[in-house]
Amino acid sequence: MKLEKKRILLFLIFILIFLTPLSILYSKSENTFLLTILMLTPMISSLLTRLSTKEGFRNLNIKPDFKKNWKLYIKAYFLPPFLMIIGATIFFLLFQNLFNPLQSKYAINLGVVSDSEYSLKLAVIIPIAILINPIAGLIQCFGEEFAWRGYLLTKLVYVFGERKGVLINGILWGLWHSPIILTGFNYGKENSVLGVFAMILFCIVIGNICSYLFLKSKSVIAPTIFHASLNAIDLYAPASLFMRVKPNLFIGPNPVGIIGGIGFIGYSIFLCFKYKNLNKMS
Repeated sequence: MKLEKKRILLFLIFILIFLTPLSILYSKSENTFLLTILMLTPMISSLLTRLSTKEGFRNLNIKPDFKKNWKLYIKAYFLPPFLMIIGATIFFLLFQNLFNPLQSKYAINLGVVSDSEYSLKLAVIIPIAILINPIAGLIQCFGEEFAWRGYLLTKLVYVFGERKGVLINGILWGLWHSPIILTGFNYGKENSVLGVFAMILFCIVIGNICSYLFLKSKSVIAPTIFHASLNAIDLYAPASLFMRVKPNLFIGPNPVGIIGGIGFIGYSIFLCFKYKNLNKMS
């Protein structure tokens, strides 16, 4: 137990060593390539922790076992857009005056002039985006999931138990995002401090889903797929597709908002009741 706590602390120190300079550089340049590098540093931090504490490289939790878990991987791939649609639908039902597809950023870029034309284009573009876009983010998301779920979560669950370990994991993951959120990423520069708290809550919700997928499959591949699919939503976010005015990012319709993310919140709560039966699952 004492050694595992030491490994947790050392991992977090390595995380900060990488996070500090990269977040400073990003704040000055807002070069998104730095974010790609940053997403790989948790994996490097976990490997350095293994080396420093002589833990070795067993139990890396990367074996996918596709034969056993293929249904779970398909679910992880398509669950984010499905939950996103739920949240966006509820948002636009509540705020119908904000639904203005033809005046949206995406429609203007496409140069469409009618609802039918735009609908036809979206009917082609969105399914392709759902299928293809996550692939581009798999490596970066693996860099995060390899460490946050595949390494740190296993330690936290051992020390604190399953439920508390998953919660702490989500909080730490959210705090790790904080320096980038303070630059205005996700929630804008006007309310960046409030954005930090919103991001921590968002990471608790998403981290719970990723943790469940990891514990269920015993592999980082499932949460990596989910994470990449979630990040890919940025390329076809509801606000860009259906709104003319700038959205309130704390509310919706994008998943980082409380209403836009209601599908993720509901599913995360649902999973909380399944942890006690997780070891009984086939």
